[in-house]
Amino acid sequence: MEGDYDVDYQADTIYDGLKNINHNETDAYTQELRISSNNKGGIRWVAGFYLDSEEYIQNPLGMQYPYYDGSGVFYGNFDYLAESEMDTTTYAAFGQAMVPLTERFELTLGGRYQHIDKEVDVDIYSLPVGTTGLPFSSFSGEKDWDTFLPKAALSFALSDNFHTYVSYSRGYMPGGFNPFASSGTVEDNSFEPQKSANYEIGIKGRLNRLRLAANIFYMDIDDIHIYKSDGVNLYTDNADSAHSQGVELELAYKLTETVELTGSLGFIEAQYDTYEAGNGISFDGKDIENTPSYTATAGASYKHPCGFYGRIDMRAAGKTSFFDDANNSFVEDDAYVVLDAKIGYLTGGWDFYVYGKNLADEEYVTYFMSGTRHSLAEYGQPLTIGAGLRYRF
Repeated sequence: MEGDYDVDYQADTIYDGLKNINHNETDAYTQELRISSNNKGGIRWVAGFYLDSEEYIQNPLGMQYPYYDGSGVFYGNFDYLAESEMDTTTYAAFGQAMVPLTERFELTLGGRYQHIDKEVDVDIYSLPVGTTGLPFSSFSGEKDWDTFLPKAALSFALSDNFHTYVSYSRGYMPGGFNPFASSGTVEDNSFEPQKSANYEIGIKGRLNRLRLAANIFYMDIDDIHIYKSDGVNLYTDNADSAHSQGVELELAYKLTETVELTGSLGFIEAQYDTYEAGNGISFDGKDIENTPSYTATAGASYKHPCGFYGRIDMRAAGKTSFFDDANNSFVEDDAYVVLDAKIGYLTGGWDFYVYGKNLADEEYVTYFMSGTRHSLAEYGQPLTIGAGLRYRF
């Protein structure tokens, strides 16, 4: 991927004509060997091995900037760029067994052992635009992580159509290196894996034309990944601990043979428990960014045997926090509702359709980033109307 963007996303500034640069390339190989039982009853199991090898080349990542000395003398426009190569190798072995305990109780036990090794080489350049030269800083590092991720669940059949369950599992997001490593040790320029203990209790089933699923969950998170800036570079780091808890409900109802209604509702509280941001600043108790306080969907679909179909969908999200790095605080975007619709006709392998997205032209923020030079907010897609033609072989 090659991406070049305006540095400050503004006009008539000293950055006019300069750009942010993000050129990267990924080469990945993945292989999985899976063996499973073919029992329809009794004990069922699955086991296997997993291998993933990835080479990620960032060449380059950075920005262009006008260079002024302390007295205001202009020395020209400069590139501040990082060229890096990160090699990641992942090995894993996994297994799971479903064991009937009685006619109504079933126990599921599983686990995954995983080894991840990462190596990185980084060169940092600060040179006049259009020139070449030696890096002013280089960094090489290697780290590996081992983890075991267990899973246990117990389900109880209330009837032929409904069952309840309780489950426990461990979650994991790998650690890594930041691409702008200009000084310090391996520990200074890396971040640790994010780990979580996940608890859930729920019910699933169907009654005549109705399908439903509901659950209550709690996640206890350690070394949660955070994203911040040192004034120039954006990088990943860890906060000590956090938690997430909530309830979710999903429904589907077959109103007639041609009409189906669907809906979902979820409430979530996601907060940092311990987050020391440095310089005496604490974000303990703050909402985790990019996590709406609630989400909701509602939809109705129509499909006639002759080929005509239509669908209308609503999705809503509650207030969402974003980290304001420039001011060491959090900002909130208001709740919003988006309405989409689509109608079409199927015949043979052909699909003719027209659609509308965000029909009320709602404005809502999907991403926010702030720094010492500027802030950037990205919005969801505006009102979009289109038509399409598709053929399935």
